[in-house]
Amino acid sequence: MPQTVAVRENNHRKEYPITKIPEDCPVLDIGMDAIHDMTGIVKKAGTVVFNGPAGLFEESDFATGTYEMIKAASKVDFSVVGGGHTAAVIEKMGLEKDFTHLSTGGGACIEFLTGKVLPAVDALEQSKKIFG
Repeated sequence: MPQTVAVRENNHRKEYPITKIPEDCPVLDIGMDAIHDMTGIVKKAGTVVFNGPAGLFEESDFATGTYEMIKAASKVDFSVVGGGHTAAVIEKMGLEKDFTHLSTGGGACIEFLTGKVLPAVDALEQSKKIFG
């Protein structure tokens, strides 16, 4: 859990500890302290599953968390990315070759990794049983 987050306050990025977030400010990114802590953890990992951006990456003021987490994840031995938005950012950064697997289906990717049945795969398996 990030300990700092970034919000938009008076049209600027401002960071707060998670215990002091103003009620009228939506959280739009993880904070710089959180980025430092979380990328350090990711860099030490042998395997990373990355599903979804860390912030509102479409806006430059709130893209830092996403970009830094992607850079860190691109350095690990085995990395799986789920989600079209995240895959698009990775491609924009030119790092797609640094990831083991990119899936545009974020929810389906997590479902598969957690052992749940995917309806389309199940339908194909049933079809094979019937039609060979």
